Amino acid sequence: MRSKWFLALLGTLSFAALSWCQDLSEWTDSYVKGGAPAKHFRGTIVAERNGQVLIEKSYGMAFEEWQIPDSPETRFEIASLSKQFTAAAILQLADRGKLNVEDPVSKYYPESPSSWKGMTIHHLLTHTSGLPENEWENFYKGKCTPYTTDEQVKTFRDRPLGFPPGTSWQYRNTEYYLLAFIIEKLSGESYATYLAHHIFEPLKMAHSGFATMAAIVPQMAEGYTREGDTLRHREYFDRSM
Repeated sequence: MRSKWFLALLGTLSFAALSWCQDLSEWTDSYVKGGAPAKHFRGTIVAERNGQVLIEKSYGMAFEEWQIPDSPETRFEIASLSKQFTAAAILQLADRGKLNVEDPVSKYYPESPSSWKGMTIHHLLTHTSGLPENEWENFYKGKCTPYTTDEQVKTFRDRPLGFPPGTSWQYRNTEYYLLAFIIEKLSGESYATYLAHHIFEPLKMAHSGFATMAAIVPQMAEGYTREGDTLRHREYFDRSM
């Protein structure tokens, strides 16, 4: 159905637009395939202008074992791109008067150590908190076991800060673990449920959600990594991390 809709939409464009789309399609093929030997791009590229889809093309395999190619219907893990949804959820809670981004973290996490004094939610959002990154050895249950948001925070809570809050910048996953904990505490919903009810459903993002290792997600692409020229399954770890 989607491919027919796409073709029908293209049919409504002017001849000049169709010519421009063809040029864009050829350029995309040239760019992606030219970069493929070095960067091994896999995925789907969609370009829109003024609400019109100009190009929608997929490259690579979603599932190597069965030689199933990527398509516009393939679902992908977005990893750290999830942070934008976490930040949006925090700002929604701020709009509803549940928090202020200048509030101290200790207001919502009473177990905060003394070194976190002066650390605000804004610091967490902007990667200026000084929290340490979490290495695999800090996940005391092992990296293949699900963690609650509270358990995630405990894996780095007592470790020293990299710098005093607000004095520098360093990208960290741990800051967003703590933000997820705050979302759950203030909303009374799990992180996954909150995103579903307050972001995905209102925006009609029917093909988006929070993946877990236990969930069966239709048309989910497998994850791979490379060791030289050899393709392998990515290292296993629980997606709650």
